[in-house]
Amino acid sequence: MYNLFNLTKHLKFAFLFTVLLFQIQENFAQSPKKYKEFMAAKLNITSIFAGDICPSFEHAFSKKVTYEVGAGIVTDNYIRNFFLETPAVSARRVVVGPSAYGSLRYYPMRMGEGIYFSSEMRYRLYRKKFSQDGGAIIINEFHQYLIPRFGIGFHKFTDDKMFFDISVNTGLGFEKYLRAGDLNANSVVRFHFGVAVKVGYALKHQK
Repeated sequence: MYNLFNLTKHLKFAFLFTVLLFQIQENFAQSPKKYKEFMAAKLNITSIFAGDICPSFEHAFSKKVTYEVGAGIVTDNYIRNFFLETPAVSARRVVVGPSAYGSLRYYPMRMGEGIYFSSEMRYRLYRKKFSQDGGAIIINEFHQYLIPRFGIGFHKFTDDKMFFDISVNTGLGFEKYLRAGDLNANSVVRFHFGVAVKVGYALKHQK
């Protein structure tokens, strides 16, 4: 069975990480700003195909560096199911799980525009309930992802506010999962590669 303590620990880490980033931003706010402000809200379109609905928020805290944080929910990993041709089982029910995201970005040319380099951490927890013996036995299945990765991307503005955030990322995927029939949870590390397309809206953007 999945240890609920592990979930609580990861969510607590994500929360503390978010608080730390906001604290850093507040500390910079105490002194006169010597950089162009940039603040934006985003939604990752490509992650929705993996069942991950995770809106995010990006904010500048130095001349060329921003942080981006997000939190949301996951349902089912539709892309994984498609490529593995996972059959639908009526005894298996999807349970909504948590999703969290944190990133630091460096803009070498202009703040919030053009090319950037990123370092990020992504967390997803897919959950399902598998019923046996007419519902007398319930097995709590899960598939947990912890994905540290690096990437390169760019912001393409369509007007003064709306823009697309397109990036290519690579790193490692630390997976832990438990399925019906497993005696214990299994762990595996895989190479991770992904392309992300986000729709963004600039709340602050100094030219």
